[in-house]
Amino acid sequence: MIILQYVLGYPSKQVANIMGINAGTVRTHRRLARKRIATKLGIDLGDDEEKE
Repeated sequence: MIILQYVLGYPSKQVANIMGINAGTVRTHRRLARKRIATKLGIDLGDDEEKE
């Protein structure tokens, strides 16, 4: 999912279609993945809300 959105630039709706899940689920997984990656890299995302 991260590759589809950040590398290939697909919007949430298209990622949801490809993966067979709801667009809201894509956004939730993306948010959790960003937090997990930031934690592993020692990056503080702060209150940085990503924009759709």
